[in-house]
Amino acid sequence: YNGNKPWIKPDVLELNNYFEVGERYRDYYTARSLRGLSQLDVFSSIKPIFKEVDSQDLNHYLIDVHYICTPSKKQSLAFDTRFTTTSGLMGVNGSINYVNKNIFRGAEKLTVSIGGGFETQTLVFNDNDENTSFPFNTLEFGPNVQLEILGLTPFPPAALSKRHRARTVISVGYNYETRSIFERQVFQLNYLWKFFVNKTQIFQLGLPGVSVIKLVNIKKN
Repeated sequence: YNGNKPWIKPDVLELNNYFEVGERYRDYYTARSLRGLSQLDVFSSIKPIFKEVDSQDLNHYLIDVHYICTPSKKQSLAFDTRFTTTSGLMGVNGSINYVNKNIFRGAEKLTVSIGGGFETQTLVFNDNDENTSFPFNTLEFGPNVQLEILGLTPFPPAALSKRHRARTVISVGYNYETRSIFERQVFQLNYLWKFFVNKTQIFQLGLPGVSVIKLVNIKKN
């Protein structure tokens, strides 16, 4: 707890706890709960502790489960650089990435990236046939913002079973590219639902007309 508000909303923890009051203990519920809490990506360590509770019924044993969770670092800032080559054509690009893994205290993950780079592209029109070396003639840059939310927004997080681990991914991006023969601007908005069908399959759904909105503007010279 931090002051009067929990560091993370209790409802989020409940969505990833498989031990329910009054139900029988099952050993695999421990693995499910630990996996769900770990996938929130907001804890550096998670330790379950089981305590036996005194009961008058000698035929049944009662236990309480406690989770000792250590919060991980909430925010991070990283710089990424890459060198690329395609069919012998070279390129270099980089990006600055900011991540907040619990921005609204509900394990929402906000990622803000600003990237750009230079690339070598084959010249479509080249009056000098002797020029076989191609400089960095392409410039590309743009920001991207992505927010990952628990549940299928706008429905409540408990709309699906806990085992589905549903998430909503919303992203907005802009990209500007200029070459020797054109300039291009792209604005893109994505809205995506995804959830686990079973241990090995993830189902993704984009709402028709909303899942991808892309505006492209090309300026010829």
